[in-house]
Amino acid sequence: GASQAGGRRLVDLHGQHVTEALSILARELAAAGQGGASRGGGGSGNHGGTCLHVLVGTGHHTKGSRTPSRLPAAVVAFLRERDIAFRELQPGLLEVVTRSA
Repeated sequence: GASQAGGRRLVDLHGQHVTEALSILARELAAAGQGGASRGGGGSGNHGGTCLHVLVGTGHHTKGSRTPSRLPAAVVAFLRERDIAFRELQPGLLEVVTRSA
């Protein structure tokens, strides 16, 4: 789910299966007014949009597997396919700045 703190929404996808996580992320982006194809130029300014912090985790606790978690890569691919600007604040935490419609 998502929580709000200081004008930023935190979307916690950690521990979700990839398909569930992408469904949640799509819903949160739609709620934030992100329609895609609106990548902003560099910088970290808000530009009238909503800032989503997306917690994907790093895969260190993936059970029964020696391969890295697929969730972080799937979320990055999801955002890139939709031309949505993001940056990695720290391992496992992405910042997505959405544009208001």
